[in-house]
Amino acid sequence: MRLRIPQNAQAIVLALGMAAAAALMAVLFLLATRYVFQWTYVTYTHWQDWQFVVASLITIVVSSIAVGLLMKWAGPLSIGSGIPQLKAQYWKDTGIMPLKAVLVKFAAGVLSIGGGASLGREGPTLFFGAGIASNIAGWFRTPRHLRRAPAALGATAGLAAAFNTPMAAITFVLEEILGDLSSRALGRMILASVVGAFVVAAVIGRNPAFLLPLIDHVSWWLYAILPVVAIATSLFGVVFQRSVLSLRGHVKRQKALPRWALPVVGGLATWGLGVTVYLTLHKVGVFGLGYIDLTQALNNHFLWWVAGIMVVAKLAATIFAYSYNGCGGIFSPLLFIGGMGGFFFAGLATFLGVPLTPADTMALAAMGMATCLGTVLRTPLSVLLIVFEMTHEFSVVPGLLLGLLLSTLVSRLSGDHNFYDALLVQDGHRIHQIHPPSDFHSWKTLAVSALATPHPVVLEFGQESAWQAVVAKHPYQAFPVVQDGVPQGVIFRRDVSAGRTAPEDKSLMPAVVCRTDALLEEVEARFLETPAGVILLVDTEGLLQGVVTLHDLLRAQAATRD
Repeated sequence: MRLRIPQNAQAIVLALGMAAAAALMAVLFLLATRYVFQWTYVTYTHWQDWQFVVASLITIVVSSIAVGLLMKWAGPLSIGSGIPQLKAQYWKDTGIMPLKAVLVKFAAGVLSIGGGASLGREGPTLFFGAGIASNIAGWFRTPRHLRRAPAALGATAGLAAAFNTPMAAITFVLEEILGDLSSRALGRMILASVVGAFVVAAVIGRNPAFLLPLIDHVSWWLYAILPVVAIATSLFGVVFQRSVLSLRGHVKRQKALPRWALPVVGGLATWGLGVTVYLTLHKVGVFGLGYIDLTQALNNHFLWWVAGIMVVAKLAATIFAYSYNGCGGIFSPLLFIGGMGGFFFAGLATFLGVPLTPADTMALAAMGMATCLGTVLRTPLSVLLIVFEMTHEFSVVPGLLLGLLLSTLVSRLSGDHNFYDALLVQDGHRIHQIHPPSDFHSWKTLAVSALATPHPVVLEFGQESAWQAVVAKHPYQAFPVVQDGVPQGVIFRRDVSAGRTAPEDKSLMPAVVCRTDALLEEVEARFLETPAGVILLVDTEGLLQGVVTLHDLLRAQAATRD
């Protein structure tokens, strides 16, 4: 007699398997990057200076070339940290993650971070954790439109295992990827986080990222200078975000270098900065994660003025590494920059006569980690938990809270978006997060504007010569054509790219138009009238306000079943 497992039990077993696979992959990634860096740069520090210079140059150039070629083979999904790409796949392609991009992100991340690029592990870990879970779900015949939940589960398990931060993993995926702290996926994500924590404990044991001495008591002098230090370290985050967006925009427009060669430029910039610091100070923190030097600072075994030099060098190296299509995240570099910045300002204050205790200095360094990272991410709850779980020091929490409050205000200097959303906008993506009703009865009375993309990219009628330039900047397959804001039709990307824009080409399709207050029940049938799968939404004066696609409709319907 065959044993029949109840369907609910099957779902739980599958969820446990996906979480375990993502967590194991994250732990393997942690060990691989650590081993490669130890085998290269840490080993080189025992050699003569000229040998360090030559060996580090060969290492970073060879690893950067390999990373560039791998990413060229896998496509644009494998470039960068992986979090903006994951967010786009989650919302625009229901969590579908190509396996080739997942495996390349893992391999390229090991080569990039282990090879000395000033980038972090969290972005690749989230990406391939979500990707392996999504693919496992597909192998077990989970429909394509239901892959969001496995992707969120895998991302949570991977981040929990990578940094041994199970609480922060849950809140970060909820805040940044899902954009909904009350998501119905919360139960599965808690399960995934627990599995991730168990896996990392079983494989490598208790593994806080930074080991700090006990911080018994902090003085009131800490809170007296905390606002100054919090604002200063937050400004480091502002400089990072604005500089990356500016330089990355220039890199995207340049034509002189092939895409696969771009990581080499970032690698050479990192090498130049890192070698200069090493030859003068004998510190290797500019290369890779920088945790060795940061741990020394957090334990008060560092010169405060050296920390200031490290901040400048690490900030510049990370800007170049990320802008030139590096493969890695930003958590670790920003934690380094903020932590070293907090330590520097604490040392400077002591030098100027402020009677700070060693506990005050360590607390300011931890607070700097939170404020610098928080300014860029704009997910204060996640950042608070990340720093707390990475340090295991409860006594720093009040300072973290005050610092994050100030960093939230300073972050507005970076622009309207957090770092990841700003990258998506720069790449032409507009992520419209749809949180529909939980049942189809309520669905029918939902206004279509709830699913629409507001302020869509449009082509101006009568300015056909500019259409190709507009289309090249955005990934969409169909574009509304308007005249003075009034829809004239819809045209496919392929027709614009091929130059078929003249009236005699008959490539401009009639627009199917609905009012923004129309109900979904009324609009669904109208998709049969549009070969482009696009309905244009207009206001009472007939001016275009948004678009809704058949893909939007299907994604939102799938979301009611997540």
